[in-house]
Amino acid sequence: STSDLEPGVPIIIRVEDGKLKVDWEIWAEFQDEHFPRFQAGEFPSPNTFRVVIERKSGYFGRDRDRFVDLDQYLIYELVAPYGAVGEHTTYACVKKDSETAKELEEVIPLGGSPLAVMLNLGHKTFSHGEKHIIITDFVSDGWFR
Repeated sequence: STSDLEPGVPIIIRVEDGKLKVDWEIWAEFQDEHFPRFQAGEFPSPNTFRVVIERKSGYFGRDRDRFVDLDQYLIYELVAPYGAVGEHTTYACVKKDSETAKELEEVIPLGGSPLAVMLNLGHKTFSHGEKHIIITDFVSDGWFR
């Protein structure tokens, strides 16, 4: 991470033809905080983001008791790889019977370690009136296409 920016953002450097090169796409996404801006509704939905993901056993947000179809979803915690600890952390849902859920279950099972991934994310307003982030597609494990 950079030492001149607080709290810092990851920089991925590649060696190409013997020269060091910053992965500009990743740098721009992290430096400009695309994921938190998406959470705030400032970025188009759906969109692709690089995050760290971990499968959770359930959802325990403030609207849990009103989330009537919660049993139809797998729940994941998404964390931006920058900012203070917990600063850009949120839950995301994926429909259990979807192809995306099947792909995620193979790579990120319950009890597995958090993993750096690329995901397509959207916003959905559920039947109880609350908007949540949904995972619409699993792009890749890792931050490269």
